[in-house]
Amino acid sequence: MKEKVCLDTGIITLLYSKNPPKKILQLMNSVKTGKIEAYTISSIIVEAFYHICKLKGKTNAQTTIATFLNTYPVKIVNLNQSLI
Repeated sequence: MKEKVCLDTGIITLLYSKNPPKKILQLMNSVKTGKIEAYTISSIIVEAFYHICKLKGKTNAQTTIATFLNTYPVKIVNLNQSLI
């Protein structure tokens, strides 16, 4: 059975920081190769966009989030009572 993780805003924004931590790069590489299943909720994507937008501007944030969604097979799930 694959390991499962839930990604939060911090992981996504740090992944695209100037010097991303090695552990985050390793985690996301495992997600990319399918060794780990990653999940998040849409509001986390919105929050990551907001933070990147503040740091690097709207155009960069749009490109970064699009790249993230196209590069990593992250499942975006609905927040419901079963997740809490």
